[in-house]
Amino acid sequence: MILDALGVLDTAGAKAAGATTISENVILLPEVDFSGITDVWLVIDTAVIATGDGSDTYKFQLVADTQVALDGTSVELVSLTITDVADVRLATAGRRIFAFNLGELLMDPFFDPETYMYLGLNSIISAGATISINAALSTVKPQSDVLYNRQVTRSPVGLPG
Repeated sequence: MILDALGVLDTAGAKAAGATTISENVILLPEVDFSGITDVWLVIDTAVIATGDGSDTYKFQLVADTQVALDGTSVELVSLTITDVADVRLATAGRRIFAFNLGELLMDPFFDPETYMYLGLNSIISAGATISINAALSTVKPQSDVLYNRQVTRSPVGLPG
C-alpha cells in the first residue's frame, strides 16, 4: 500500500529467507512535505523472533526510490546489518532492533526529494534465516531503550522513614 504520510512500514512483516523483501507499505513523501521536517524516526522492532544460526545476516535498509515498488533508482538513507541469530535484538519478541533519527539526513542537500519521493524498507535476509518485524516512520521520538517496555513511574521521593 502507498501511504501519503509518515506511518507504518511493516506490521509483523515476515521476511523470507535468502531474499530481499520490501515493506508492506511504501510512503509517498513529495518535496512539499519535506519543508519544516526536523525529526523523522525510523523504528524497527522484532515481532516474531529470528530463526537461523550464527552465520546468518539480517539487513534492514531504508531507501528512497524513484519508483513505488522500490525497483527504480534508489538512495540508501540508513541501514543496519546484524550477523548472528543470537543477537538479543533478534532473539526477543518486542525488542527494539533499531531507532534512528533521519531528520537532518533528509534535509541534507545531497538528498533530492523531488526525484526520490518513495520511502520504504528493504529487508535482506540470508538463506536459512527468517524474522518478522514491525517498522514505522514517525515524527515522534520513540521511548528510550532504558524505558522501553517499562510501565512503572518511579518517584523521585525516597521511602518514608
